[in-house]
Amino acid sequence: FEFLLAAKSFDRALTLFTAMRAAGVGLNPRVYECIMTGFARKHDDTALIETFHAMLVDQLSPHVALEALVKSNVAAGRLGEAVACFEQFDD
Repeated sequence: FEFLLAAKSFDRALTLFTAMRAAGVGLNPRVYECIMTGFARKHDDTALIETFHAMLVDQLSPHVALEALVKSNVAAGRLGEAVACFEQFDD
């Protein structure tokens, strides 16, 4: 039951996130991170990376976007993925 509530909450949050971006509302990096964490918990890596790229399109710093990507994987308990993301983008 808790999983179902969490899934519905994430779906509502994603709908709001999508509408706000479409309306041109400037979003805080934490908002992106929360959405990315939802995708990481669902193991939806495609959507996770798309959201990372959305941060860059929306003019957020690459370092801020990478931090959100790594932190979202950590929050979802995906430590290996977090390290891999960090290593892939480490310049």
